Amino acid sequence: MKIHSHFIPGILGILLLFVHAGCKKEDIPGPPIVVTSGFSDFSLTSITAEGKLKSENGKPVSELGIVWSLSENPDIYANKIVASATTGSFSIVIGGLQPNTKYYFRAFATNSLGTAYGAILPYSTGGVYDADGNSYHIVTIGLQTWMQENLKTTKFNDGSDIPYIIEDAAWAVTPGPSYSWYKHDESSYKNSYGALYNWYAVNSGKLCPEGWHIPSKEEWHTLSISWGDSTNAGGILKETGTDYWISPNTGATNESGFSARPGCFRNVDGSFGQDGYYGYWWTSTTSAETPDYAWCYYLVYNSIKVREQNILLNSGISVRCIKD
Repeated sequence: MKIHSHFIPGILGILLLFVHAGCKKEDIPGPPIVVTSGFSDFSLTSITAEGKLKSENGKPVSELGIVWSLSENPDIYANKIVASATTGSFSIVIGGLQPNTKYYFRAFATNSLGTAYGAILPYSTGGVYDADGNSYHIVTIGLQTWMQENLKTTKFNDGSDIPYIIEDAAWAVTPGPSYSWYKHDESSYKNSYGALYNWYAVNSGKLCPEGWHIPSKEEWHTLSISWGDSTNAGGILKETGTDYWISPNTGATNESGFSARPGCFRNVDGSFGQDGYYGYWWTSTTSAETPDYAWCYYLVYNSIKVREQNILLNSGISVRCIKD
């Protein structure tokens, strides 16, 4: 029987319908699906990069890991470390990085049908040291560059010691620079919260490393309005979770990378207070109305607002340095 040519498109359409009905797009094998999860355990020259295999996509995965480079599109022909497993979540320690350098990282996964990549995540290694040799990561927010942790030096940048005062009565009346650890527990609080300094240490001009300084009230204000206004920037500045902040740590996203923690404070009478509830930071700006006071900025566990306050010069609170 002769098939007329005008019937052919109709027959092809029916055949294609059967093909699509029996073989959905998601059933077709292809390269794996992988996610770049993020970073942890930073240092000046190393980082732990994390990823997750979401799907083998029909073919077994032969390699799973992280690639990185100085260029914006790292691939398996750049720097590569392969994870020990080929399924699930994984983390890889990457060492030998250069301080003060921006790198680009992403997860990869390979099967017999090709290599796929997760999202590209940039990270800049830090390179700031205080007079004690403590290292700090840095973060650029708008046009400002900040330390990513609270200051914890026990020395001025000229190498001289900052007086450490334990006695409550002495703390209350000291007319010069001093510092303290929260509850005098250095081992528990130094690395988590940094030191608590009085304003005389701030006003010395020697507290931050060379090339850095205590931010003014205006510089703190600029930070607090980087995302619109100070009524909602607190969540963007606060570290997420409740490892440090008391629940509920309202609105904390830390999308700025500032990683603010509740460093608490030491009152002028020498007592300590509010572990987990508040984070206070000095400015370099004194109060024009009350000469025994200076300005600070603070964040609260149950709010997204950035607040400012005048406090007595003998108060002990945290310090963040900003780049000159």
